[in-house]
Amino acid sequence: MQRRSIKESAYRNTPFPFFIHKTERIAAVDKHDHDFFEIVYVVEGSGICNVGDKRINFKSHQFVFTPEYTPHSFESRKGGKHRQVSIALHKEMFQYVKVKGFDPEVVIDKIRNIRQYALEIPADNAARVEELVNSVYEEYQIKGLNWISVISMQMVHIIALIGRFLETANHGSKKSIMQDPRVQMAHNRFETQYHSTSCFKEILNALNINQRYFIRIFKKEIGLPPLKYLNHIRIEKACELLLYTNDDIVQIAYDVGYGDLTHFNRLFKKFIGVSPTQFKTFILQRKKRSPLPTRFSFPLSRRYFL
Repeated sequence: MQRRSIKESAYRNTPFPFFIHKTERIAAVDKHDHDFFEIVYVVEGSGICNVGDKRINFKSHQFVFTPEYTPHSFESRKGGKHRQVSIALHKEMFQYVKVKGFDPEVVIDKIRNIRQYALEIPADNAARVEELVNSVYEEYQIKGLNWISVISMQMVHIIALIGRFLETANHGSKKSIMQDPRVQMAHNRFETQYHSTSCFKEILNALNINQRYFIRIFKKEIGLPPLKYLNHIRIEKACELLLYTNDDIVQIAYDVGYGDLTHFNRLFKKFIGVSPTQFKTFILQRKKRSPLPTRFSFPLSRRYFL
């Protein structure tokens, strides 16, 4: 089966970088990739979805996620048919869907990083999610007064719910893994303010807490010391910038929170196994974007560079 590469252009006829498509009952979707992050809501049916090197069982009332430039396909089970709604999230769209205290990009980044491409919707939320998805689709078709604002708010709602469902799925209960509100605040700041060179110091000042005590409570709940956790995030973001931008390494080091290029190079090689220059050269030679490394699985396996 020949793979297609899709660059979604439908949204470019509007000022809003967003696209949503609803299928009738279909047997399969051929292998393809595209330059946007896709959220697929399975309305009806079941089958197999291949996302990159992962083979996923999908079923009704489930989300399937396909990152940028990752080949994927859908096939209904036993010759049956399914229906799905596909939501294309272009990077530019995220400027429309940010609200105070919540950044949808953090949720999307988490999906990329942990490579959890299928997410079951809790039964007590299934009707609510389907109503939201249908509402976004109808709004996009009608494009009534203030339609961009309406869709933006609805997408924030959907992605916020996805973030909640991810937490529930990964920790086995609706109870947050972070019991200490100080750790939760620090964790949220690391995820959103990693680019600040003084991020760690700012958190200590905000908490007005002894550094050694903070390190102890953070490691107890998260599993890593705070500075190591912060470096994981920064190196992960650096990988993403090396993969998906043409920015030079000095700029990337600065953008992810390192003011010292030598320090950045040393940490990058420690985490990834090669220097930033070697990593970028490898990507250019392959002429395709490989999946991002999983956050807590550094250094990368040798297989990544084969």
